[in-house]
Amino acid sequence: MSTSATTNGSDANSGTSGTANPVFIGTDNRCCFCLTLRTGSVIVGVVNALVSTLLFSWYATSPTIKSSWSHSTPFSDLDMSIVIVFVLQIVVDGILIAAAVKKQAAHTVPWLCTNSIVMGILLVLVTLLLFFGFSALALSYDEYVSILSLIGCLAGGHLFSCLVVFQFRKNLIEDAAIREAIQHVENGDLSGSSAPSAPPRAPSPPPTYEEVSKTSPPQLLAAAAAGVKQSEGSLPPPEYDAAVAFMQKQARGEDGYKSCGDDDDDETA
Repeated sequence: MSTSATTNGSDANSGTSGTANPVFIGTDNRCCFCLTLRTGSVIVGVVNALVSTLLFSWYATSPTIKSSWSHSTPFSDLDMSIVIVFVLQIVVDGILIAAAVKKQAAHTVPWLCTNSIVMGILLVLVTLLLFFGFSALALSYDEYVSILSLIGCLAGGHLFSCLVVFQFRKNLIEDAAIREAIQHVENGDLSGSSAPSAPPRAPSPPPTYEEVSKTSPPQLLAAAAAGVKQSEGSLPPPEYDAAVAFMQKQARGEDGYKSCGDDDDDETA
């Protein structure tokens, strides 16, 4: 997932002078089948609502299931639980569709929480079916395979739907943070918490003597020979060999000057 910004194409093509207006691109919202995550979230909400409606209709009208609708019996605890789950699922599916249309990340949380619980229950049922088998559950082989396939498909569909909606919510939050940071930069307010800030750089170590001596200018030796006192830190120190040679030259010069002075004194005397 990448974020980027580009300049206005009309200004670049026309060749007009002036600064180009930045265009915000945002996060990568591509989904499967050439769809966006927003469209995928809407489809997830609609399909989930249709599947919930079909399952509830099958439960209410199936002659093999002893429900209060098909057998004209009083409401049982199971019937009440099925109705509550069905109504809750329809409500959260509607909230998800509205959140995808209006691009509101906070409204996707109820759907994610509800369907995460449903997905967990389906995975537990699949595990129990695989663990006990059809003989322990008093089911025929065909019924066992049909129920296992149905619950497995529902669990896989819920898992994929949760991944799509979760990524859509994450992209909405990142887009909002990027827009807020760009707005802070455009307004010149870099003190906000959302404004991007460069990480502090660690202090670099001072250069070694060898590195300084290799890059020292040749004027340093000439200045030392002329007896010019350089200010501390203005120029790097000379090389060791050059400094020793210069000191020896100065010592020989002073000795020669002293010997010449002694000879002149003897001649005068």
